[in-house]
Amino acid sequence: EKMKAFDPELARKAQIAFDNKLPINFQQLEIIEDSLPRLLEEKKQLENARSAIAKLPVGGPYELPKSIDISAARPVPGQKDIQGTRLELAEIMDPGCLEKLVEGPQKEILSKGAVTAKQLK
Repeated sequence: EKMKAFDPELARKAQIAFDNKLPINFQQLEIIEDSLPRLLEEKKQLENARSAIAKLPVGGPYELPKSIDISAARPVPGQKDIQGTRLELAEIMDPGCLEKLVEGPQKEILSKGAVTAKQLK
């Protein structure tokens, strides 16, 4: 309630995260309305993964079951987009900022469209 007096828009977005029990940071809070479907899917996938992993036998093998889908989880090792990273909000607020920062061989990959702001939506 005290946040409403300070910033009603931020309070509204924080209420969305609170109502959906989403543990997010302030950068994610800025774009919660756009990313809410992905965040809810990520939450569901992680809950399923936790329950599947809890069923693993004591003593192993401790391998992630192949049936677990974590495609909505971000950030993850090896991802090909910038969803869930610190660059996501920066690219939304300043389109093309990623291209300005990248140097070397990665710039060529970026210029081919491997990672673009379009992947954020």
